[in-house]
Amino acid sequence: MTKKNIIVGMCTLSEIRESNGIYVDKTRFIDYLENRAGTKVPIFLRPRRFGKSLTASMLHSYYDISEKEQFEKNFKDTWIYDHRTPLASSYYVLHFDFSYVLSDASQLNDSFINAVVNGISFFSDKYPEYGLNAEELEPSLYKNATDLMSKFL
Repeated sequence: MTKKNIIVGMCTLSEIRESNGIYVDKTRFIDYLENRAGTKVPIFLRPRRFGKSLTASMLHSYYDISEKEQFEKNFKDTWIYDHRTPLASSYYVLHFDFSYVLSDASQLNDSFINAVVNGISFFSDKYPEYGLNAEELEPSLYKNATDLMSKFL
């Protein structure tokens, strides 16, 4: 049996799996979210350091079309590997990371716009036909994130 590593500070499933890290398998919840959660818009409310980002990363890896070829690498030896749902690898996933948004009132709007720009930029790199080009992703063009999302949509 291969010895697993305890990894601190990594928040993506692929990083943990590539580093032979210990991963507590929460993939059983994917089936629950799809079939029994009672909502199409789940909200994960947990205290700091309780795995919200890792859960979002796991869902991103599971549903994103661009991750289809990585399915075995990311999910082998997990519950969902043997119980794959029809929705696996079937979406263009737009992932936002708001962990770097500043709470200072004078910087809140700009840092929030930057977080949205980063999410759309990452999406646009993976799916150029659906995203925005570099000129359209200039944060100074937008008063708020709503204007940016309107341009994107």
